[in-house]
Amino acid sequence: MQTALDAYGTVDILINNAGNIRNAPFTELTPDSIEALLAVHVKGAFYVTQPAFAVMRDKGYGRIVFTSSASGVFGNPEQANYGAAKGAVLGLANVVALEGASHGILVNTVLPMAQSRMGADMNPDMMATLPTTPAHTEPEMVTAMVAYLASEENPYTHEVFSIARGRYARAFIGVTEGWHVAADEPLATADDVRRHIARIRDQDGYHVPGSLIEEAGLIP
Repeated sequence: MQTALDAYGTVDILINNAGNIRNAPFTELTPDSIEALLAVHVKGAFYVTQPAFAVMRDKGYGRIVFTSSASGVFGNPEQANYGAAKGAVLGLANVVALEGASHGILVNTVLPMAQSRMGADMNPDMMATLPTTPAHTEPEMVTAMVAYLASEENPYTHEVFSIARGRYARAFIGVTEGWHVAADEPLATADDVRRHIARIRDQDGYHVPGSLIEEAGLIP
């Protein structure tokens, strides 16, 4: 970070894209293969973002883009270490976005799916299950979204965008309307949950809360 400040005098944009991969079935993962990914994906993003955020906060402007993955949001076989690291990156990005909003710092996350050197480590049997129809898998497809999110023209923050096979889409985590136990009612039992599980899981109505506080405010 100091190198950037010495060269340019300030920091306007930060793109957290450092990553590594060590795929293996869950029971075969070693402590080293877990720590190595957490060190790069999570700690790397944390320790670079913290000083950059301070510079952006002081001047009231900044754009930060984190790189997470569908493996961390939705899951993917033989990537427990990678998915855990990328899930942590998303959690970090969400909090930084909330803290940066009042300082003109817009923070978003991308979930890229592209052909790269890192992808050479993927299980070929799993890769064979992917659609075979022609599609854009070039990293440049991801670059277009990242460049937009890092620009002055981008007004959005605290959002997640998937870039996969030529499709750009917003991704989000939502909560259903669910089943509510009022404060003057008895505590729920496991049997109560069993009887209401269909309502708890019903996706017909859902919300996309912007924070823990906002989710709490959704509950009557």
